[in-house]
Amino acid sequence: MARCAADLDDFERLLAAKTHLSEQVDILPFFREHPHLAAFLRTYAHMVNIVDRLGVEVGLFGQVVVDVVAGNRGKKFYCLIECEHGFPNSIFANRTRHTTTWASRYEAGISQIVDWMWLLDDQEHSLAFEDMFGPRPVELTLLLVIGRDSGVSDSDRRRLEWRSQRMPVNSHRIHVVTFDDVLRDLRDRLDDFRTYATPPQLVERADVVVLRHVTQAQPFFTG
Repeated sequence: MARCAADLDDFERLLAAKTHLSEQVDILPFFREHPHLAAFLRTYAHMVNIVDRLGVEVGLFGQVVVDVVAGNRGKKFYCLIECEHGFPNSIFANRTRHTTTWASRYEAGISQIVDWMWLLDDQEHSLAFEDMFGPRPVELTLLLVIGRDSGVSDSDRRRLEWRSQRMPVNSHRIHVVTFDDVLRDLRDRLDDFRTYATPPQLVERADVVVLRHVTQAQPFFTG
C-alpha cells in the first residue's frame, strides 16, 4: 500500500509540473518506473487483489502493442490500457462553430483499441492466445487514458460518457478517462482500501510475471 501511495505522489507531481504530457517521453517511461501504479490501474476492472501479469508496451501476437496490461491469469481478468498524449486538446478540438469536435488523437486511441479487439477475436481459438492469456474465456476491460481536465467542459464530458456507454466494441465498453481522472480515481480507491480492504498490488513472489519493454515481434508475456 505504501508503494502505491508513493507512486501516486510521484504521479501527482508529474501532473502538476507539466500541463502537456507526451505518451513516449512522459507517460510510458513513468509507468515503467512505477509498476505499482501501473498495477493499480487494474482497479478500473473487477477488484482483484493479486496482479500477476503486468507489462508496459506489450507486443500482441507480433502485430500491435498494448501500452499497459495488468491482470490475473488464474482469475482470467485483464485490463488493457491505451495511453495517448495528455494535452488539453487531446480529446476535443476547437472549431469555428459553437461546439468542439473529436480530436484526431482521441480517434487514433479508439482505433488502436478497435484493432486490439479485432486481433483478439481473430486469435481467440489459437494456441497462441491461450499461451498469452490462459484458458478461454477471459474477461477484458478496455481503458483509454488521454487528455487533461482543462480541455474538457461539462457538456463535453457528457458527450464523452454517452459515446463510451453507447458505442461498445465487440460488446466491450471503452472507458475513457483523463490523466487527472486517474489521479483522483486511484486516490479515492486507495483511501477506500486503507479503510476496508487490501489494495490490488504487484505481489513479490516467484510466479509474478513482470513484462519487460517488448517489441511487436516478441512474445506477449515473458518471464
